[in-house]
Amino acid sequence: MDNACIIAGIVEKIVFRNEENGYTIALVQLDKDCEDQKPKEIHKKTVTCVGTLLTARPFDHRTFTGSWTCHPRYGQQFAFTESESILPSTIEEITHFLTSGIIEGLGEKSAKRLVNAFGEKTFEILDCHPENVLTVKGLSQKTAQNICKSWAEHRLQRNLMHFLQPFGISLAKTTFILNKFGADALACIKSNPYLLCLDVPDISFDTADALAATLDLAKDNPDRLKAYVVTLLKTAATHGHLYQPRMTLETRLNKLLQRSSWQTHRSEGEADEDWHEEDEPEAKASDQDFSWLFACLEEEKRIICEDLVDDMGLLIAAVFLAPYYLYEEKIAEYILNILCAPKSTTFKEPRATAEEIIKKEQDALAAEQCEAVIMASESKMLVITGGPGTGKTTIIKAIIHLFETQKARIELAAPTGRAARRMQETTGYPAKTLHRLLKFTSTGNSCEYCEGNPIACDVIIVDEASMMDAAIFYHLLCAVPLGATVILVGDIFQLPSVGPGMVLSDIIGSGVVPVVKLTRIFRQSAESAIVRYAHMINEGEIPPFKNDHEKRTDFYFIEDNDPDHVAKTISDLVSLRLPAYYHFDVEDIQVLSPMRKGSVGVIALNSRLQDVLNPQKINVQCQNGEFRLYDKVMQIRNNYEKEVFNGDIGTIIALDSKARKLTVKFDDANVDYEFGELDELVTAYAISIHKSQGSEYPVVIIPLVMSHYWMLQRNLLYTGVTRGKKLVVLIGERQALFHAIEHTTTVLRLSSLKNRIRSLAQAIRAL
Repeated sequence: MDNACIIAGIVEKIVFRNEENGYTIALVQLDKDCEDQKPKEIHKKTVTCVGTLLTARPFDHRTFTGSWTCHPRYGQQFAFTESESILPSTIEEITHFLTSGIIEGLGEKSAKRLVNAFGEKTFEILDCHPENVLTVKGLSQKTAQNICKSWAEHRLQRNLMHFLQPFGISLAKTTFILNKFGADALACIKSNPYLLCLDVPDISFDTADALAATLDLAKDNPDRLKAYVVTLLKTAATHGHLYQPRMTLETRLNKLLQRSSWQTHRSEGEADEDWHEEDEPEAKASDQDFSWLFACLEEEKRIICEDLVDDMGLLIAAVFLAPYYLYEEKIAEYILNILCAPKSTTFKEPRATAEEIIKKEQDALAAEQCEAVIMASESKMLVITGGPGTGKTTIIKAIIHLFETQKARIELAAPTGRAARRMQETTGYPAKTLHRLLKFTSTGNSCEYCEGNPIACDVIIVDEASMMDAAIFYHLLCAVPLGATVILVGDIFQLPSVGPGMVLSDIIGSGVVPVVKLTRIFRQSAESAIVRYAHMINEGEIPPFKNDHEKRTDFYFIEDNDPDHVAKTISDLVSLRLPAYYHFDVEDIQVLSPMRKGSVGVIALNSRLQDVLNPQKINVQCQNGEFRLYDKVMQIRNNYEKEVFNGDIGTIIALDSKARKLTVKFDDANVDYEFGELDELVTAYAISIHKSQGSEYPVVIIPLVMSHYWMLQRNLLYTGVTRGKKLVVLIGERQALFHAIEHTTTVLRLSSLKNRIRSLAQAIRAL
């Protein structure tokens, strides 16, 4: 900064603080010798300082390095880039500092005894000779030990924060690191900075790499290479892959070592849309032999290496993250165990009983639906798959009635809260999310119901099964009693699960589990343009969009070749046109975008719609933008302690800046969030099509523009369209619509589950 300077003063008030990244607005009373550094426009002794603070307490005496700036609304401010605490020097200041909360439970009397004993050398004694505290008269042994312990913890945290802050590691992450590695945290990180990306959530390899570069570690340091392999596997998992070919990993490693710069310029958690399959290097002979590296990672139980034969008959040296190998292996084992075990609910004459139930159903069932009910009475595991309007819900209701004749214990579940609620509404039978059914613990790593404590049930029916990733399906099968019947219902033409794997497709492809494929569209459903056009899109046909405004339809295509105008039209549709013309409530309308970025991406649309729909002044700024009272928000990661999960949508019903918390009303609960937890939320006036899986909305609006061309896939458009219940509006370029329908080149997820199931079944038959 050209006008950089250093000022010093006492923090009078913390006006705002983001606990996640440390961004702070503070009122500071300048020291007398710094008053002449103020701009002439400032007449008060107190100035506003804006920047990042590791810790922020009123009455702290600090230096601030930065420059004076003029905010268009708030006037002159001091924007600082660095700040250091000035330890108090007088007896009174030291006493006040020690009782400010820095040492837990230390009262004024004990603080005075401590300061009277050591005077101005109190901090030196606490830092270098803490054992001397035990000799202070009037302090109990317990109080003295508590002082030493608390000060040591404070010093550890302070030193660790000073070390990590330049690399963008937040206070919350620093606390996590301290709790995980304990008193040796700083030494551990200095010894191996790559522990950050290996063992701390949401810290990327690039961050660890930047830190390592300052420590003069070699570019071929084994810890660096091990962390890079694990990061590559984690990144691949975010794009659905359960393993990677070893040759691909070795090629990547060689490219890493050949770079002149340390940085990979790719973070571990980047969005799907920023990752292209064509970026993957072609498999080729590696320049180095990394056998030792993979052996070390296997010995540390971070990875599993296995030779696989793919669908083309080619041998692949596959590398799995250890948990994903376990998921695949155990899923195949559990499926065969369930198939081979006798049913806990038996029917004397399965087919006759099923046919009797079918006759009693209010809705007449087609032949393929009848076959599904009959197979449910006979099979231990069954997959029912079909598109919209093919009667999946009708079959589920008939199967429930079938098992009720035997007084069977029935559990209905779905991957998301919205899907579970829809299942309950359409069947009239209680349904839960898979997380609640399994009773995940607060850590999310284990469930109350497991292999040693199975769910007390005779049949489990899971809807929207295409959304299940390998991890959740593994936990489900762990908890299924061997005698239970498992029925999976889903649409394999929708987008695959957000998490790694393609469970439903692999089960169907194995040929081991019975499958019913529903193809007939029922007359009532066929009257809906949404259903007809969804099936046409799935079959690669261009729907004959007829926007006849005199005769209302439930599906419109609005052609517009200007992305900025598309965004404005979406705003008008949500706020004015659809509520006025169709009498929909604004809450009924959900905007779904193929991408997060761009003028019609999720981020830009959310900002525009937030301003139009909720111009509230009560707000809080955070890492994910601005939240306002009454905003529509979405949870973006599973929080097992709060029992809210990725994709849950709610409304902010309370926002208290003083208490630094807000409350979100989800469908079945009010959930409190500290301001430091707001990175778990995003505004949800617009969400990605991926995030909409398993949900259904009265009205769906989908922008389609060619700037999103490489994300425009048939299954993505099909998934978005099938989220709409009463009205679907596509708006954008006709070329983009055609591209999405024609483009079916989806990335094949790397999974060996299908072949594992098939091989295990063949081995059992051979016995």
